[in-house]
This record gives sequence, structure tokens and C-alpha cells, in this order.
Amino acid sequence: MLTFRVINVIIPLQSQTMESSHMTERPSVVTDDMLYFLDELRDSGATNMFGASPYVEEAFGLTSKEAREVTVYWMESYSSRHETVTVDLADIVASF
Repeated sequence: MLTFRVINVIIPLQSQTMESSHMTERPSVVTDDMLYFLDELRDSGATNMFGASPYVEEAFGLTSKEAREVTVYWMESYSSRHETVTVDLADIVASF
């Protein structure tokens, strides 16, 4: 089976908390707009996401510490905010 990321499926974020043991809740500095910005930045391929903090800092007028906090949260929450769909390749081939 192949797994594909579904583009533009966004799970509501405002009240979301992480179930991960290393990040228990969304930092107060993080907004939905920042997470969307980082999603778009990732999709654009303009930078490796480990180098995304300066983009966040400039775009939202944050300190470098705040921008890193936003970027780390984005990285740690990415999979919980984006659906994946499992597709059986045989089903796709059979449809042709």
C-alpha cells in the first residue's frame, strides 16, 4: 500500500493540544496564520524547514526565540494537523 499526503486538508487548530510527551500544548505565541504560513513555505520548497525560523521572524515580527518556538511546534504538530490517506495501488491500477 502507498500512503499519500492529502494537500489542503487542515484540521482546526485553535484548541488543539499535542498528545506527544515532549510538547503538551500549543505555545501562546503560535497562531493559525503562522502554521499556515509554514505549511505554504514547506510546499514552496524555498527552504529546508530547519531553516524556516528566520522566515517566520521576518513575516510576523517575532524575536528569533519566538520564531524558533513557532517552527518547532509546527514541526512537532505537522502530522497531527494533516491527514494521510492509505491507497491500495491495485485499486488505482484497476480504475484505468
